[in-house]
Amino acid sequence: MRKKLGEAKIYDGPVYHEKGLQQLVTRYSTGRECRGLMIVYVRKANIADLVVKLRKHMDSKLPLLQQGATQDYTLKWSFLSTHKHSCGDDLQVSHILCNLHV
Repeated sequence: MRKKLGEAKIYDGPVYHEKGLQQLVTRYSTGRECRGLMIVYVRKANIADLVVKLRKHMDSKLPLLQQGATQDYTLKWSFLSTHKHSCGDDLQVSHILCNLHV
């Protein structure tokens, strides 16, 4: 059986994104899950540029024991990050951003 845990947020900058990621990695995940999922709703214009800036921020800061740079994901405006979990294993997280800007 595969289990995925998720966290949903309305985008409010990289620091707020990290807080949601922290909830997912440190509070919800036990380490048994194969992958976490961050669904991020974006109400601001230019989601494409926002994703690039968010990835650069995460790759420079490496929050929550991020293991290397973020990676491309198959969905548009999405990426993967890998974090060292307290159980000793890595937890991969899919960050999927959804455009709500009209």
